[in-house]
Amino acid sequence: MRSFRKRFRDYLGRVIVEIQVGLGPCGELRYPESNGTWKFPGIGEFQCYDKYMRASLEAASEAIGKHDWGKAGPHDSGHYKQFPKETGFFQRDGAWKYRTPSTDSSSWSGTWEL
Repeated sequence: MRSFRKRFRDYLGRVIVEIQVGLGPCGELRYPESNGTWKFPGIGEFQCYDKYMRASLEAASEAIGKHDWGKAGPHDSGHYKQFPKETGFFQRDGAWKYRTPSTDSSSWSGTWEL
């Protein structure tokens, strides 16, 4: 977590106000998830498969007329084997910056706040 805090220091308390930590497929907590020389698993992917969270996302999206937002996570967040710099999502003006149900989940779930 020290690496995470160091990397995102400028965002903590303003953009990042809460962090929920889970264990990954290797069963251990680590950030960064590799030392930079290992190509897989890369950045991973947004996990948008919990049926209750998906239902909440879809309902909130429908309520504001943004039907496509309720179908999955951010469109430009990359894939498992990519580095953050290879995606649009993690860029300075990437999708992480904009408030949509798929990037600012506090607007539909009440469990995440960015």
